[in-house]
Amino acid sequence: MTKSAKSLFLITLLFMLLIAALGSDKSIFNYVQKDIYRPQSNGKTQNSLRKFSGNDDNSVTVWLFFTDKGFSNEFELNSEIEKLRLNRTPESLKNRYKSNNPIDFTDLPVYKPYVEQISEYALKIRHKSRWFNAVSIEIRVDALPSVSSLPFISKIEPVRIHKISYPLDTEMTNSYLNKGASCNEIDYGNSFGQLDQISVVAAHNSGYTGKDVLIAMFDTGFRVSHGSFSHIVDSGRLIAQHDFVNNDDIVSDENNERAQGHGTSTWSAVGGFRNGIHIGAAFGASFILAKTEDVRSETKAEEDNWIAAAEWVETLGADIISSSLAYLDFDGTEDDYSIDDLDGNTILITLAADLAVSKGINVVTAMGNEGSGPTSLWAPADGHDVISVGAVNQSGLLAKFSSRGPTIDGRIKPDVVAQGVSTASANSFSDSSYGFLSGTSLSTPLVAGAVALLLEARPDLSPDQVKSELRSTADNSLTPNNDVGWGLIDLKAPLNISGITECDSATVAALDIISVYPNPSTTGYTKLLFKIEEKINYMDGVNYKFFIYDLLGRKISFLDEGYAFPGIQPQLNWDHKDEFGKRVSSGIYVAVLSINGKRFTKKFAVLH
Repeated sequence: MTKSAKSLFLITLLFMLLIAALGSDKSIFNYVQKDIYRPQSNGKTQNSLRKFSGNDDNSVTVWLFFTDKGFSNEFELNSEIEKLRLNRTPESLKNRYKSNNPIDFTDLPVYKPYVEQISEYALKIRHKSRWFNAVSIEIRVDALPSVSSLPFISKIEPVRIHKISYPLDTEMTNSYLNKGASCNEIDYGNSFGQLDQISVVAAHNSGYTGKDVLIAMFDTGFRVSHGSFSHIVDSGRLIAQHDFVNNDDIVSDENNERAQGHGTSTWSAVGGFRNGIHIGAAFGASFILAKTEDVRSETKAEEDNWIAAAEWVETLGADIISSSLAYLDFDGTEDDYSIDDLDGNTILITLAADLAVSKGINVVTAMGNEGSGPTSLWAPADGHDVISVGAVNQSGLLAKFSSRGPTIDGRIKPDVVAQGVSTASANSFSDSSYGFLSGTSLSTPLVAGAVALLLEARPDLSPDQVKSELRSTADNSLTPNNDVGWGLIDLKAPLNISGITECDSATVAALDIISVYPNPSTTGYTKLLFKIEEKINYMDGVNYKFFIYDLLGRKISFLDEGYAFPGIQPQLNWDHKDEFGKRVSSGIYVAVLSINGKRFTKKFAVLH
């Protein structure tokens, strides 16, 4: 060996030792287990094959778990992890830093040559799971022995097909009760009670709307064209959408599916906005829509769709997953999970949900609607780290249908509750129809919206801290139980805000004088109109001044002053800029009209 060759060899060796040393401590080079990159021995699928030996169907849907991801040594593994970290967007990494969970082995893609070999046997490759180092496929039963003999196959398991816990029927109506609306900056319509119960109205009054928080909705489908979502679509806050059933980007109904009803209701509970009719808990948030359930199979859902959706939204930087469909099937067949599997460590969807939390996502999930029996919860509510949500009525009393804990290993469930009885929401009958639904699937998005408001105010909170804040400040925090958990959430303490103040006569009068359009405004301007009525006894006309303030009482802009007469309706346009010409941020603002020294106010929302 020449002298130069020896020098090159020594330099290479030192570099590899340095990388190995870096990989040994708690850095971004961490991996799951030291031997995980080494292929494992075969001879591990006989039990799974026996499950299918009596199957009369020509094909089955199974998970194929791989032994490795194609790395022959630790250096290769750590190099790929670092390369992946550098290629990730800041948005997709921000939650990792909050949870102190760097890029690791579970984030690396499955090994492409393995997938190519599997393709020779598969009728269809459904999903590839980085997190579980597996693929879900449709395959002929008689091809399973050949696949099992492949040296890189660690395990073969069926893709479980679960029952879905759907909401309960509730009388639908299009009448709007305007509960308490006149005392608040927004006319909440029928949604006032369900939001006020958990202090979301107080949070809105303090300027929190969910701005800059990204919520992923998992459901059967969504009527995106519904008027309740126009403020989201028009402002570019519908970030992404994908149908994991049909493998396309259409989350609304297609091919006569009639699938979008449930998701339309749950999405509106968290993100809807139709002033005077319906308001969602976090109407200023951004959204990802994932269609994960195949309603053509009635009450059945395949677990790999949910897992694929979770892995997808994590790469997009989702802060919250709101999953309103609980899953389980205890029919007693060999392939089914049993109640003994509700331990947080067994059911694959539960494992995926907890893994999502470990990667920085707040997973808010429904308990299910199975009633008062112990351990009646459905997956993934049995997860250790998820926020599981039960249901109460308008008075805060537990809903009879709300599933109970504990988990099979004795942990208290649910974590918290919100209104899930006659919860106001949009429905998919038309682009302008609204009604009421009952179920933990409706209480879940209310809690997800509350989490969004909390993250807007305190963006550095990790999922563990968010869960702790909600539980420790809920109304049953001193005596948690397996009916309501830690109780009704209350955002006042986590946000350090007060409740709703009583309206004075001037504010009530203002609702008859000031009109704001559009509200919320996503168009870059707000139109403000006011009309002097004869009943105010200003028959000879009045001097007026018009200002814009924020909720802290700071003057943002002086709009106009002049003289107005009864019956005349002056119109002003605000371009969402302050007195210095700077564009204001999204939030709640107050239009203040001063007439002969008397002040009238109207609050409204600006969304960018």
